[in-house]
Amino acid sequence: MSFLIFDVDHSLASVGGLEIAGRYSGIKPIQITNGLMEVREVVSKLFVREQVDYQHPLLTEKIKQSVYKLSSLANGYELEGIVIDTISHLFRTDMRILESRNKSERLELFDWAKLERMYNQFISSVVQLPVWVVVNSHIKYDKNDLGQFLFHPQLKGSTKDSILEYFDCILFTRITNSNNRIQYLWQTRPDSQRYAKDRLDVLDPVMPQDFSILLSRYREKGISNPKVLVIGESGTGKTRALMSVKSESNKGNGKASGLVANFSRG
Repeated sequence: MSFLIFDVDHSLASVGGLEIAGRYSGIKPIQITNGLMEVREVVSKLFVREQVDYQHPLLTEKIKQSVYKLSSLANGYELEGIVIDTISHLFRTDMRILESRNKSERLELFDWAKLERMYNQFISSVVQLPVWVVVNSHIKYDKNDLGQFLFHPQLKGSTKDSILEYFDCILFTRITNSNNRIQYLWQTRPDSQRYAKDRLDVLDPVMPQDFSILLSRYREKGISNPKVLVIGESGTGKTRALMSVKSESNKGNGKASGLVANFSRG
């Protein structure tokens, strides 16, 4: 098993950099500097979209459905997951790209609409991929009419709310410090301030930041490839938790480098 990390904001430095992270993931991560289009270009080489016929017992005619399958390139590396770390930084990169195209050097109204459309289209396609997906995001808060803080992904406009509906799990990072022992945890159940989510209700309300537990419990219930959004402040374990995914193909850095070389050749 291997998984590919898109390192958007150099967060993998917290685990020793790209090479060290590649030993855990089985594939050397790819640094992203040019926004969502760069991520989409790589994803397009990993997955193939096909039309298949689906027969429902209520209907006499078959239904055409779109499905994604692993490309021969992804199959060769036994790809089982992809990670975006972080979507909040990726969003800011695209904001700067759009700003640079305007004489005012500011985002116009149509730019906000474009950003929301881009990110909703991307997330809606990512959740259909035949692999598990983890999307990390920094956190932001607003106040409601009662003066209560509400926490959400650090995205702008309506995108911060609209992408939430796509994920099986929405996890908020939490840290406890007892007797000088720090624990990095996830909140998996919603409260009045954090709209956490566990679609199957199989995770503990507060659990260790361990993806092997999450993946195991979801697979036991028939969802082999859950889609997960993790929201938290810097330094609360978002990137380090990725190392809890057990990769069985983390021995050959040459193979990992070869995959990255395939991308760079286009």
